[in-house]
Amino acid sequence: MRRTRRSRPRARASRCGEGRADRAPSPRGTALALAVSTCVAVLILPARSSSALPDYLALSGYARENPILWQSAPTLSGRRDVAVNLLHLRQNLRWYASPAVTVALDTKERIFLGRDSGELVGMLTQAARRLPYFDWTATTTDEGVYAEAGIDRLWVDVTAGPVETRLGRQRIAWGTNLVWNPVDIFNPSSAIDFDNVEKPGTDAARVEYYLGPASELDLAWAPGRDSADTDAAVRLKMNRWGYDLMLLGGRRAGDEVAGVAWAGSVAGGGFRGEVLAGRPRDGSGDGSSDDGYVNASVSCDYAFPNTFYVQASVLYESRGATGDAGGVELLRAYARDDLSPGRWSLFAEVARDLNPLWRTDVSAIVNPLDGSFYAGPSLLWSAAPNLDVTAQALLFEGRAGTEFGDQGRIWMVKGQYSF
Repeated sequence: MRRTRRSRPRARASRCGEGRADRAPSPRGTALALAVSTCVAVLILPARSSSALPDYLALSGYARENPILWQSAPTLSGRRDVAVNLLHLRQNLRWYASPAVTVALDTKERIFLGRDSGELVGMLTQAARRLPYFDWTATTTDEGVYAEAGIDRLWVDVTAGPVETRLGRQRIAWGTNLVWNPVDIFNPSSAIDFDNVEKPGTDAARVEYYLGPASELDLAWAPGRDSADTDAAVRLKMNRWGYDLMLLGGRRAGDEVAGVAWAGSVAGGGFRGEVLAGRPRDGSGDGSSDDGYVNASVSCDYAFPNTFYVQASVLYESRGATGDAGGVELLRAYARDDLSPGRWSLFAEVARDLNPLWRTDVSAIVNPLDGSFYAGPSLLWSAAPNLDVTAQALLFEGRAGTEFGDQGRIWMVKGQYSF
């Protein structure tokens, strides 16, 4: 979902094109994105692997072919089917300039083909919760075609003794949970974004000071268009009593925030949790946040010797709706960076390797207060070295106006070659 910051800039997209309509790319940003993406895709991708590159360069990435059938939510006239083909290319280039300096450049290109491809683009745009400071993405549209090329990561990392500094577009992921991460104040992401596996990044400066083998002090700053639109925070990470513990504090746009997170094990299974408390700096908001808020998530997971895997998680949003959580409630939740519009969300997953080449997985998210849910069964086949084929469905069910009731169903097959 496109994020609306508290200083009231951009609105979350609800139809194709609205996510970028209020932010036309600059000619310089468009030219840069097209030039870099074209060079990497055309000149480097045929190399297929780092074996054709010098030792100081490393290349990885993938090409994914993804036919999709999207069935809209039922209306009085029934469901409407939208067929789209998505071709997704990604290239990750690393330049090891010296033992202390690394430069990263990750680009991606997406081409949507289909008469109604714009509608699917709108759905995926909603899954991207934030816009970076710089616009390094260029798009072109024609009847039945939508193409996008851009820079997804671009950073320089310098290490000097116990201090590591990274500047540029990067992902700052401070969370410990596998599904919902309330403490990821720089890079919040959707739990059901099926296309952006790498998750979004942000344009930021980050400094990590390693205090010892298992402890560090982490400072990050992501500029906004004005001071009220800027994110900045500090995190202390340590290991105590067999747990990785984190304490953090700072500001997220117009909010003062503080949080705690942990990751460890109980009876051989994973046990993780995150709690974030916030308060608007100026006391403004939607009327429900003047007294502050709490977002929290706790999860556990266990892997059995026979490859059977189970996971469960719960999310609590103190500002979330206790009734139907679709429509305006959905817009309001993403405007204030909440991970769900509902007060409570429940997640469960079961998975198992059927044999070394086949793996099945079923996950689900339930809003217990409005009765809507999402289910995501998938079947993965390792067809050849570096080639995976996945059959997947995203099934959204519920009454009109509920959190998942207006999103329909998505059926897809993904063939991905990685290099």
